[in-house]
Amino acid sequence: MTHDYQSNLEVKVLPADAVVDECWIEMRRASAAAWFVIGDAQELTPRTARITGKFKLRGVAKIEGEEGVSAEKDMEVQFPTYGQVVSDADVQTAVPTGWTNTVALCTSSPNQRRQYAFWINLNTTTDTYEFGPTVCSDYVGPVAGAGVGLPGSPRDVLATPSAVDACATYPVASFHWNIAPGFRTAAVTPGSTRGIGPSGADNAFNTTNDVPGVVYDFVDAGSFGPDYAVQVHVDARTGKVLKLLAAS
Repeated sequence: MTHDYQSNLEVKVLPADAVVDECWIEMRRASAAAWFVIGDAQELTPRTARITGKFKLRGVAKIEGEEGVSAEKDMEVQFPTYGQVVSDADVQTAVPTGWTNTVALCTSSPNQRRQYAFWINLNTTTDTYEFGPTVCSDYVGPVAGAGVGLPGSPRDVLATPSAVDACATYPVASFHWNIAPGFRTAAVTPGSTRGIGPSGADNAFNTTNDVPGVVYDFVDAGSFGPDYAVQVHVDARTGKVLKLLAAS
């Protein structure tokens, strides 16, 4: 969707010199019985997919007054991949803004930190990513860990689209920023560290909601302190650090 979402459909009639009175293309969900006409021509070039799922396609032709139906073909319209989501220009604009806010709210006086999160949604009407409300954790001091309570995946809009509905909006990824480890030196054992990237709870949340998760986090020299410094891109499903983005 929104990346590789166009296909060329054609009904081939044999023999090639047959006189075709009418021709159209039909589609249904693989799990449903009802067929819908998606084009009243022998070709749809291109056909733009707006609804995700598994579908069946068939061609119907009326030749010299008699109607013939082709064998069914499978088609699957998939959600965008993790890489497609995070490389989108709108996502790349929205994410650094929250990152900047997270860094700015990690202060030494008062010694406090806060965490942010939001949902990334795909609107197939506009072929753009949209961003749900930003959810904030409470402020915490140097001893406590912050955890943001991002609600579960919002419902698809439409909730149960048919094969021929014009468009929908789908939640396609969760996003949150881990808080900076700076300014905790006085409150933790010298040399202490924390894991980089998604927690077990992050991974469980994304698995439950069946979405990839994205985390921005920090890497430092090995201990809590003000010299934390490298921003990383992490896939919250796998915990894999994908890309070093910037020195801070």
